[in-house]
Amino acid sequence: MADPIRVDIEVNTEIIDENGEETIQKQEKGIYSHKNDLHVIKYDEQMDDFGKVKTTLIIQQEKIVLKREGTLKLHQIFRIGNKTEALYTHPYGSFRLETSTHRMEFYKGMNKRSGRVFIDYDVVINDQEPRRHTLQVKFQEED
Repeated sequence: MADPIRVDIEVNTEIIDENGEETIQKQEKGIYSHKNDLHVIKYDEQMDDFGKVKTTLIIQQEKIVLKREGTLKLHQIFRIGNKTEALYTHPYGSFRLETSTHRMEFYKGMNKRSGRVFIDYDVVINDQEPRRHTLQVKFQEED
């Protein structure tokens, strides 16, 4: 891996279901590193009810992996056209997630010092109705 760089991170999540739309926006600090076609973004995410959660995005040509560790645990894999399953564990129990990925994009800025990850997907939690999600993570080298 190339030497990691410190980055400012903007996380935007949008969730749409039969009850309406929810938008979550966060600003975090983290690190970005890469080697060939493997890109990794790591940051600590402050969750309202659960405290600090270590979040890692691993971006490869054919898939993106979202890992969360701490009071929440998740290893979610995104592959266009594939359904993937994950177990989402938090202090109140565990849920089975089924993810159907519609679109994934990864753009690198000049000199690989910035970029954007975008994922559009549906999630079914414990066989309930699907919820549409979009996740966008922008990063920029700290000044």
